[in-house]
Amino acid sequence: EEAKEEALQYIPEDSQFQYAESKGQNYEVVYYCPELTEYYRLRLSAEDGALREYKSWLERGRGSKSVALSEDEAKEIVLGEVEGAESLEVNLDSSRGEKVYKVRFNTDSGSGMYEIQPEDGNILLRELAVDH
Repeated sequence: EEAKEEALQYIPEDSQFQYAESKGQNYEVVYYCPELTEYYRLRLSAEDGALREYKSWLERGRGSKSVALSEDEAKEIVLGEVEGAESLEVNLDSSRGEKVYKVRFNTDSGSGMYEIQPEDGNILLRELAVDH
């Protein structure tokens, strides 16, 4: 129950609880936001409730066939959300004809990766790992 409550500070208010389970030294908590059609998975320390990992993804998020955004614009999307992001590395990946920008970065407290739809800039996936 404490992990469920702690997770709420990192996700939209109207998110709905899906499940929580113990994973070794951590609790994994999953929520879903119907308005944004986005899932959120958080791993919190069982010892002190500290955030260890954060992942969110759009339910039907897909890449695109065309690219309208530049690599610099993809970087700016990440910089607009992640305070202190640095060492940004951008790659345009293509799978089954769909393109996605993968932006990897570091912060003072960890590292992360975003997948960005290169046509409209939607964030398809966020992954953040916190080093303590």
